[in-house]
Amino acid sequence: QPKKVVIFEDEIISALHLKRHLQQTGYEVSIPSLKKALELTEILSSNPDILFVDVNLGIEMDGIELAKRISTNLSVPIVLITGYRAAEVKDRAVSLPILGILEKPIRPQQLEEILKRVELF
Repeated sequence: QPKKVVIFEDEIISALHLKRHLQQTGYEVSIPSLKKALELTEILSSNPDILFVDVNLGIEMDGIELAKRISTNLSVPIVLITGYRAAEVKDRAVSLPILGILEKPIRPQQLEEILKRVELF
């Protein structure tokens, strides 16, 4: 059974690009609306195997806050996506179950390294 992935990203092109790569490697991928992201119940009930969360979501909370809310209710590995430097993001996300941080633009090699960690999780 394929692993279920949820992507929270406000840039649709980036989200679709990531979705395509993940589907090519056998993952089942969904991209809920960011409005749905604020309603955690649907995300939690879908029981994802991994979350990809953009740090800057363009909504009232950022991706790190969203990831914190989700991880307090669900044990799921999280990959943060950022246009910032990974080191800056890592400091803010120290308490989260982070598998990695993808810097934009996402490079296939960088994504493959993260996916190897997913398989070990």
